[in-house]
Amino acid sequence: MLEPAPLFEAPRVRRRSNFAEPTRGREKAVQAKQAVRLLPWPVTLVGAYHEGRHNVMTASWVSQVSFKPLMVKVSVAPERYTYELISKSGEFVISILTAEQVEVANFCGSRSGRDTDKVAAVGLRTR
Repeated sequence: MLEPAPLFEAPRVRRRSNFAEPTRGREKAVQAKQAVRLLPWPVTLVGAYHEGRHNVMTASWVSQVSFKPLMVKVSVAPERYTYELISKSGEFVISILTAEQVEVANFCGSRSGRDTDKVAAVGLRTR
């Protein structure tokens, strides 16, 4: 079994480089890409089912939208098989992975559900 790797690593930056620094009366803006990389991103599986077909994909673009009503959102590219199943069923599930499941995340994020039954391949339960 492979040694679990970190799910993601924050970029190595000098302490003050995270913040705007005065430069001759002007502030030096933090680059947007660098700032976004500092946000915590969960590693999840997003699953969908429609008419006997199921799929899961690895996703980090998951976020809470509101408390009342309780809503979450997930960003899935239209060309993904999971997108097709979500569009047809109108439903999806989110499973938050642990560090011990890094191999599941890597497997499900590197194959298409059109070609591989990822649910069966990694031994996920569907009910």
